[in-house]
Amino acid sequence: MIEQNQWPMHHYLNLSFWRITCLFIGILVSGFYYSSGQIILNSDNNWPRSADVNSQPSLHVLRTGSPDTLSISASQPFFDDFSSGDLYPDSARWFTPLDLIKVPVITQHVAVDPPSRGTVSFDGNNRFGVPYNSGSVASGITDQLLSHYIDLEPYSPANQLYLSFFLQPQGNGDRPETRDSFFVYVRTPSPAPNDYTKVFSLQGSSLTDFQQHIIHLDDPEFFHTGFQLLFQATGSQNGSLDEWHLDYVYLGLNRSASDTLYQDQSIVGVVQSPLSPYTALPVQHYQELMNPMTNPIFSLSNLANNGQSVTLTAELSDPVAFTPMLPPFNHQGTLTLPGTGHSVEGLPIFGTQVFDELAALEMDVQLNGNNDQRPENNQLIVRYPIDSVLAYDDGERDGGFGLNQPLGFGTQINLTKPDSVSAVWISFQPTMHFNQVSGTVTFLKDHTFRLVIWNQPHPDSTLVVQLSGMKVDYGDQPHSFIRYALNSPVSVPQTFWVGVQQVDGIGLGVGFDRTYDNDGLTFYDSLGHWVNPHLGGTLMIRPEMVNTQPISAGVKEAIPSSIPSVSIWPNPLDGRELTVLLNESSLGTQYAFELLDVQGKQIHQMNYGRIASTQLSIQLPVSLQAGLYIIRHFQENAHTMTDKLIIR
Repeated sequence: MIEQNQWPMHHYLNLSFWRITCLFIGILVSGFYYSSGQIILNSDNNWPRSADVNSQPSLHVLRTGSPDTLSISASQPFFDDFSSGDLYPDSARWFTPLDLIKVPVITQHVAVDPPSRGTVSFDGNNRFGVPYNSGSVASGITDQLLSHYIDLEPYSPANQLYLSFFLQPQGNGDRPETRDSFFVYVRTPSPAPNDYTKVFSLQGSSLTDFQQHIIHLDDPEFFHTGFQLLFQATGSQNGSLDEWHLDYVYLGLNRSASDTLYQDQSIVGVVQSPLSPYTALPVQHYQELMNPMTNPIFSLSNLANNGQSVTLTAELSDPVAFTPMLPPFNHQGTLTLPGTGHSVEGLPIFGTQVFDELAALEMDVQLNGNNDQRPENNQLIVRYPIDSVLAYDDGERDGGFGLNQPLGFGTQINLTKPDSVSAVWISFQPTMHFNQVSGTVTFLKDHTFRLVIWNQPHPDSTLVVQLSGMKVDYGDQPHSFIRYALNSPVSVPQTFWVGVQQVDGIGLGVGFDRTYDNDGLTFYDSLGHWVNPHLGGTLMIRPEMVNTQPISAGVKEAIPSSIPSVSIWPNPLDGRELTVLLNESSLGTQYAFELLDVQGKQIHQMNYGRIASTQLSIQLPVSLQAGLYIIRHFQENAHTMTDKLIIR
């Protein structure tokens, strides 16, 4: 039920417990939130856990299948820079079966200035983004990354086998303390539990630049058919804590200790989006705001020791409709990257795109240089949805935000005109509350809060809406957003504030993104005063506006019976049963169906074989969240057709 309430006029600290009377606001870059009256950024510094964590590899117990066997040669080393854009490491190189949960995920923006786009981030969450231990303070082995078998039997120490990799502690996340460590092991023919030999270790520390480490693997015992690499972190098992970021793993023959430079230039990421300060916009506001669009800015790197002349090219298109920009957008610039360093470069935009329907803005960036040995990391494709949601963040949490009092906080939303909100999307950091007095631990999944929209930047302003009984949820994969629907659309002014009100003094851990610094948009209630904490970053709270635009999908006219064609109904879809309509010429032909999200990720797929009816009923997964999706129809003897589908 939506409550139309006023914000309480006064708030007081409970001085019977708190000796310090300042309000505690903290960024939960870790998974724990302390009940103390002080500002802390790393909340696991004083946890009552042993410094003697169990660091011995245990994958011989966790293996549920057999890894593949890979071959390497002088011209074909084992290499991965994790630039594919996938969420998990490449299963062609790494042993990552679905039932092995101690697997790190690939992040795009959590590390700081990596050597190439995408890094493997190690922390205390499993592959699904859930803490390894949510019931007690615990430490030990956290994430592990294990390669397939690498056949080294044809070689010997005379072949000069070296392993190199880049490593960074903390990044934009939580600092691993000195009691935390990062290890590298290699597998030998010895039986378990002595089948792994440690070849590298590093104690935790605060943020540093990425450092390259190179290891000479010269023990004759390493040269066998079942050789494996194992990268492993130890630390807190209680969430996004004690973070390490791994990149540019290179195992090769005929190398040396000085072989640390590479003829490789890479796109690292987008520093400023063409929708800046937004990363997603409702279509009705995009049309009024984007004239012209913002010049995009990119982060680039060079791993050679001398300046390199390269060409940077960017194209914009609408991948949902698979049409080029109108007017066409294709801009390029020639620049020189500094030797062994990073550069931030921008490209001017001279045109814009008018969308009259739900869409997405796709930016395809290419970096072209001479003698680039790793061209696979020279392309970056980023999509910015143009549908019904407004966002300022990059979609990846670097920490969590909360208060130690039952107060409110939120983010300022700037529209081009008044509108109506139908739902709010929030990304929560998996968080645990540790009570230092009682020693009890509470995992905050299902913890209740109030969803609030204000019409003025002050806690005593009139509430546009306050929805009680909301529960913290983390979704089913890392960095998930949860949709909290309003009972009915609520009118909001051109500028409003949306956020949460805590029902107690336990910090909720609302996601916080440090990639995009929209510092002036975050506010919290400090004992009756609406305050900007100036922490740098963005709260990961996204309002969904009522969409008033059409979509180019559904049956609009009769389909000529002589042309294989297909359409969908109803659209928008309120339930999860979708009807596919085909014409008579499709009978007896092969048909397949694919559902994608606007980022291009496959959500659902069905192959119907040869069809016997012109009307097919498709039951979509009940877990699908509301939003815009892309449908691809694959028909025999016909071009692939694409539809847009709104699920409400």
